[in-house]
Amino acid sequence: MQRILAVSAVLLLAACDGGGGSGSDVDNDGYAAPEDCDDDDEGIHPGASETCDGVDEDCNGIIDDEAIDRATYYTDGDSDGYGDPNKEILSCEQPEGTVEEAGDCNDNEASVSPIAAEFCNEVDDDCDSRIDEDAIDAETFYRDQDEDGYGDPEITQDACDPPAGFVADGRDCNDDDPAVNPESVWYEDSDDDRFGNVKKPVSSCEQPPGYVLDSRDCDDTTDRIHPAHDEVCDRLDNNCDDLVDSEDGACELWAGRYGTTFQIRAQEKVGSSVVNDMICRGSGLIVVELSQDPVVQGTFTCSQTRYPVFYETQEAVLTGEVLPDGTFKGELEHGFNDYSTRIFTATGSYKNRPFAIGRGTMKPRAESAVAWDVLFEAPAP
Repeated sequence: MQRILAVSAVLLLAACDGGGGSGSDVDNDGYAAPEDCDDDDEGIHPGASETCDGVDEDCNGIIDDEAIDRATYYTDGDSDGYGDPNKEILSCEQPEGTVEEAGDCNDNEASVSPIAAEFCNEVDDDCDSRIDEDAIDAETFYRDQDEDGYGDPEITQDACDPPAGFVADGRDCNDDDPAVNPESVWYEDSDDDRFGNVKKPVSSCEQPPGYVLDSRDCDDTTDRIHPAHDEVCDRLDNNCDDLVDSEDGACELWAGRYGTTFQIRAQEKVGSSVVNDMICRGSGLIVVELSQDPVVQGTFTCSQTRYPVFYETQEAVLTGEVLPDGTFKGELEHGFNDYSTRIFTATGSYKNRPFAIGRGTMKPRAESAVAWDVLFEAPAP
């Protein structure tokens, strides 16, 4: 009603002034009616900025078109609350099927959005331009430094697929040794030579006391026999190669004739009283021969010189063999001037080259009631 009155007043004034109404600009906005569709509002005229207010500010006959304060909306094709950033709509009122929040990287899949959980599915579920990162269904993998297929339970990484150097099984108890893992088999090492008995295995990741990983001991009752032992001349397969002594080149170093010294000390006693004491010294030979077994056997012969008691030429023959335990076993035959021959058991030991040393007993004469104590030795040169 006020606008009608204002227009009437303008017409009356124009009539009084005698001018025409078609060229006047009542609101002084630079445009006159009828080009100005509302000449009473300086904010309404051709070229004015359109705003979302339900008014045709630019006088183009369209209300709120290209309004400068339109809101931005995005098409939400999958109705997950996030729109396609490539489908933008500017509007004063929110169109149906649109949302205010963009960021959906797949607007055809409601499970994909900026707030979606990431899964191991080779899809960027949460639209952060990364695939399968921090997936809620990721597996735990374990570092496998020794590459034996089992990882360190203390060093882990969650991922959809095993990272380089990681495995799914975290049961390794020693990740620095590929031979030690849950599949390890240990073997009893009764002789503590670091080689075990293949017939006595135990499966375990941790090493049981008294067990080793190497099962190549061919005799676990002695530390003189194992694969790392040198072959020696003792009737044994020391290095577990199925070759014994001379077959493995061990006894040839001993074969030969060796010059040596020989000594016998004998005491004849009646009760606790010594009635005869003699020492026999001389030189002779040690002859070491290899039997076909092979067994090291030696015949030790010594031609004796005169000595104070019997004043006769003495002769002693020591015969025996070297046993596997490193001892010498044999007999000593002692004779002089065809008067008497005495035989007694000889025992001794040897080391790197053949020699015998030990003690024995003998009866010097058939009528003697007391045995003589005898010390004998045949050392290597």
